[in-house]
Amino acid sequence: MQQIYIDNLSKRQKKRRNVWHVVLLFVVDAIVAITTLLTCIGLLISLITQHIDPETMGRLSTIVLAAPLLFGAAIIEMFYWVIRWRLSMVAIVAIFVVISLFSIDKYYGLQFKKSGNIQYRERNYIKVLSYNVANGDNDALVDSVAATRADIICLQEFLSDSSPRWQRLKNYNSTFNGENSFSNEILTKHRILKQGKIDSLPRYNAIWADLLIKYDTVRVINLHLQSTTLREQDTQFIQSHEYILDTARTTKFADIINRLQENNIKRRKQVETVMKFLEESPKRPTIICGDFNDVPLSYTLSKFDNNYRNCFEEAGLGYIYTFNGFFRLLCIDYIYVSDNFDVVTCDVLRDFDHSDHFPIVTRLKLKK
Repeated sequence: MQQIYIDNLSKRQKKRRNVWHVVLLFVVDAIVAITTLLTCIGLLISLITQHIDPETMGRLSTIVLAAPLLFGAAIIEMFYWVIRWRLSMVAIVAIFVVISLFSIDKYYGLQFKKSGNIQYRERNYIKVLSYNVANGDNDALVDSVAATRADIICLQEFLSDSSPRWQRLKNYNSTFNGENSFSNEILTKHRILKQGKIDSLPRYNAIWADLLIKYDTVRVINLHLQSTTLREQDTQFIQSHEYILDTARTTKFADIINRLQENNIKRRKQVETVMKFLEESPKRPTIICGDFNDVPLSYTLSKFDNNYRNCFEEAGLGYIYTFNGFFRLLCIDYIYVSDNFDVVTCDVLRDFDHSDHFPIVTRLKLKK
């Protein structure tokens, strides 16, 4: 009799455990389902942001900053639903993942060979370096840039007060004319035929120069578009998730989003000015370098993608990030070229620690 009682008790306990197990799985499935829905919506918004004016998108235009994270989350969620054998959920997430794959090369270079391991006869190529030096003023910075032996060097946030240091690059011609204490700069081993600035952009942060390269005139444009205004304290604030804890902190997070939105709109206006300048420029081989302060899937970058070729997409390898901050997720520095060039290599030099940016360098070959 006692054994029967023990057996019945064991069955009741087992049944109770099974009930709790089912309830727990239901709760987890519900949470993951909601997360999956939000991830898919975020991915969709990220993909369409590049085609819609930031002023129309409003705050939603800032979601594009999280596109790589959303893509990674979608992959993880898809595997979760595979394990749970919920094929309908797998199919839904897979649709968004497949659609996103058409844009993943903007963030992740899928070249099959690492360009940096190959020896190149540099005289056969045009080596271009773009670097936001963040007001850098030290010998190590100048020595590092000089060591790249780039043919064309485009610097952003260049301080004219530090120009004597750069004079050590004696074999380079310079667009610097001493007028501005804070501006862009183009250094080149080639002869400068003509130079100027795009007047309507602020702080003298859009300059150009026509260079004589062999028998061709090549136009080089060096840009520094409106900053994201993401400061170090903003990044620390987001990393600590403090905005979740109370209303005041949530207000601070909203302020960050508002600033990002406003600067998206400013960059949209600036890129329209740049595109108008390019349309009115003589038709010649063109290289566009700079700190664009926007991510690959942004409205700003889409305007350049429509007319020029992104060197990293052409010849990069691995995940690209050029901003040394914000979880090292942001690529905001680029080199674009016209169809007159073959892009041979493109790399981000992450061993440079002189700035909050990493320089991007590419080798080009001018088509005959």
